[in-house]
Amino acid sequence: VAVIVVCVVLVGLVVLGTTLDVWLMSYDEPLLQTDKKLDKTTAKEENKSLKLYSMTSRVTDQPKLRNFVLAFSLYATVPSLFMKQPPSAVKALGSIKIFSNLIIIVLHSYFSIGFSQPALAQNAYFSRFFSRLVVQPVANVTFAVDSFFVISATLSAYLMFKDMEKHKKFRFLYFYLKRFFRLSPLLYLHTLVVYKLSAQLGQGPLWLPQDAISCANSWWFILLYLTNIQPLCMLHTWHYSVDMQMLLISPIFIILLYRDLCKGVIAMTVVMLGSTAFVGYLAATNGYWAAMFYNPSFFMQGFVLYSQPYFRINSYLVGILLGYILYKKYNIAALFITNWLKRLIYALLWVTAIVLCTVTMFGTYGEYSYAYHFSAFENVTFLMLSGLAWSVGIAIIIYICNTGYGGAVNTILSWPGWEPLVKLSYGAALWNPMILLLTVGTMQSGLKYTDTAFAMIYVFIIVMSYGLSLVTTVFVEQPIAKVVSICFNLAGMKTRCN
Repeated sequence: VAVIVVCVVLVGLVVLGTTLDVWLMSYDEPLLQTDKKLDKTTAKEENKSLKLYSMTSRVTDQPKLRNFVLAFSLYATVPSLFMKQPPSAVKALGSIKIFSNLIIIVLHSYFSIGFSQPALAQNAYFSRFFSRLVVQPVANVTFAVDSFFVISATLSAYLMFKDMEKHKKFRFLYFYLKRFFRLSPLLYLHTLVVYKLSAQLGQGPLWLPQDAISCANSWWFILLYLTNIQPLCMLHTWHYSVDMQMLLISPIFIILLYRDLCKGVIAMTVVMLGSTAFVGYLAATNGYWAAMFYNPSFFMQGFVLYSQPYFRINSYLVGILLGYILYKKYNIAALFITNWLKRLIYALLWVTAIVLCTVTMFGTYGEYSYAYHFSAFENVTFLMLSGLAWSVGIAIIIYICNTGYGGAVNTILSWPGWEPLVKLSYGAALWNPMILLLTVGTMQSGLKYTDTAFAMIYVFIIVMSYGLSLVTTVFVEQPIAKVVSICFNLAGMKTRCN
């Protein structure tokens, strides 16, 4: 009943907001007639701008009660999915986020199929899935999550450095509330649907709505962003909890960097060394493996290491430092006069990034393919340093793309066509486990594994996850973001609607 009530209210607001927007635009039509003194090009651009952003301007310029309803208008939410990033935005982040999300969904698909159909464990091809070279990005999915943390920290730090420059102080309330309202509305709706509704959506011999069962007594861990501490309900949301936990302490490093670069770097270095040493201690004392999915106790390794802030803080700090570098617009090429030296330096940076990312991503291939067995020292060393190495490699790529030396790589990573998928990635990451449950759990018989069958299921999961994300983004995430923007403006905390 609660899910139905929430959905009816949201749909009603969207219908009301869209209707009101259409009615208001019929009165705004005379505004689209530009003065005859303006040239045709200017008139055309102004007409286009008024049509596309009519609602946004009303929301930001006239903070009236009606704008809370207009925030749910489809004329505002749908076009915002296709808005290009401004020239000052950090390049190459969105596409990396999309690729990382797709890798994570592959892993979710593999485990959903395997756990729901235990007979597949006898299929040698399925059980040796991780032993193939092309699957190593999935086997080392931990680095895709590290990419998320680098991107999150880079954006948070970059925007706050600019905000501090403008307001001459760190606005703590604005910083925390902005992130909370960015993640929480869709996460809370997802929790409600999974807890109250998912168990009623299917049946059959393979049907096991584990999240609906486990959330009965632990749903509040999600609301408090503590999923990584008590991983019972909706385990796939753990990295949002870790992100929020690291966000809480991030102002320490942002403020230190802004006021004194040396002190900031020293503080970050101390934390990185402490984190690396602690991870090494845990890996050595518990006998954790670099090839985590071959470890008989990989669930415990995932809980103790994989999903904890002390294992991920290095990636987050790399992102904060990158945000500072991009904010200061540091360009190594400016230190050199001759062009060949500039090209040499950036060539070395490219080589460094490629080597770091390749070694970490494929470093456990020998272990997964049974060609080589890591010693205890090698396992510990890899677990201590691989996350940091990957994060530095990704940060270098992002830095190069933002300094004009990215070439074809920057053209691909910064392609405007990624933008709609970037805005839908958060929702797709949330909904894909439920889509997997409905797809695999409702099968009436066992699945005979082939790569083709798995690929077809994966493509279906991707399409359905992003499709459901489109609906919830347009009906929930984008409207609430605009409502929060209105509230921030009324409270004197200016922020962008999108």
